[in-house]
Amino acid sequence: MLVDRTDEANAGSTLRDAEAAARAMGLRIQVFNADTKREIDVAFEAMAREKADALFVGAFPFLNGRRVQLVQLAAFHRLPATYSQREIAEVGGLMSYGANLGDAYRQLGERAQFRAFQSEPPKVLFEESQSILVPENTQSFFGIFATYSHSPTR
Repeated sequence: MLVDRTDEANAGSTLRDAEAAARAMGLRIQVFNADTKREIDVAFEAMAREKADALFVGAFPFLNGRRVQLVQLAAFHRLPATYSQREIAEVGGLMSYGANLGDAYRQLGERAQFRAFQSEPPKVLFEESQSILVPENTQSFFGIFATYSHSPTR
């Protein structure tokens, strides 16, 4: 699991939830911290060295901003990764699961309109906005895993 520990509140709740889920499934998770571009590289090198089976990238603004780097490194290290934000899957990540921010912003706008203008209230006041995105480029993504066989040179 990759987190940005400088976002203390988010990191704490993300780790608690992930650890509880892992315990319930009898799994062990390793946590890697990255709050700089270089630390992301170091974290992926450590994951490769420790032969991680998969990666979950938590919902952190810094990590979302480095989405292309995350997708490229996951493919380079042949590490299946899931992401908590749709934008990462949209640039080639394997899949995402989490809140659909577009839906959340739409709902917020509807509520704001209702409060500001006392117009007709939205039909659903609270709507869960979760989605799974498996991008259309999944075929090519799996192709990267299948054909990328040489090891990194540095």
